[in-house]
Amino acid sequence: MEDREQVTKTEYNTEYVSKRRAARRTQGFCWQCGNTPAPGRKLCPACVEYYRALRQTPEAKARDRAYLQTDEYKVRNRERQSTTAAKAYHRAYAKSPKVRARQRAYNESPKGRAYFRAYYKTPKVRARQRAYAKSPKGRANNLVQVHNRKARMLGNGGKHTAMEWAAVKALAGNRCLCCGRSHTVHSNGRRGLTRDHVVASKNGGTNDVWQLQPLCSRCNPSKGAHHHTDYRPAGWHAALKRLLAGERAEPFKIERLRELR
Repeated sequence: MEDREQVTKTEYNTEYVSKRRAARRTQGFCWQCGNTPAPGRKLCPACVEYYRALRQTPEAKARDRAYLQTDEYKVRNRERQSTTAAKAYHRAYAKSPKVRARQRAYNESPKGRAYFRAYYKTPKVRARQRAYAKSPKGRANNLVQVHNRKARMLGNGGKHTAMEWAAVKALAGNRCLCCGRSHTVHSNGRRGLTRDHVVASKNGGTNDVWQLQPLCSRCNPSKGAHHHTDYRPAGWHAALKRLLAGERAEPFKIERLRELR
């Protein structure tokens, strides 16, 4: 403690002080006073408390606030936060149970609900939502939500995602399983494949991906809920399982089962 006070009050030669502190660090002692350091620290408990109290003074707080506004700190902080280790730390911290519980409590509080209501009514967010709803990704997700909600309302259960529906279309080669036409070419001028449930929703069919088959906008209404014809070729479920697992699966060669006039 006496040595620490001498260091802070007496002007030692800078090179001598730095060499002495480096030697104490190497030997496992407190680099300031030479005593036994606190567990997991480089300073002894007395020095830790001394410097902690020193940082709480108005002069030290003002100096810290001024430093946080400098360009030097902003550049160093930006470089430090862009490292892989820092990004991994922040991702793990955001997923920790403590942070999740705090975020959930705030979102359910009156203050959090009022904040989000005001936030989603701002012109910037409204414009972004309208642009997303008109994008291909937004339209695909909206259709998924419509079908999932319909299944919940009917009590059939099951749900699928836009990625799973895209995998179903890719497995069919983006062709209708009934007529074999490409989803961009139809005699009636319509475009796009539609979801067909092998067992219709009104007949109790679930809404999971294993019950979907891609049909064009002409073949799907003709099938309707009248019959439960499965146009999917043999081995469809195994290939779809591989595709959803991230493995490679070749599209099936679709035979034309119906002629369009």
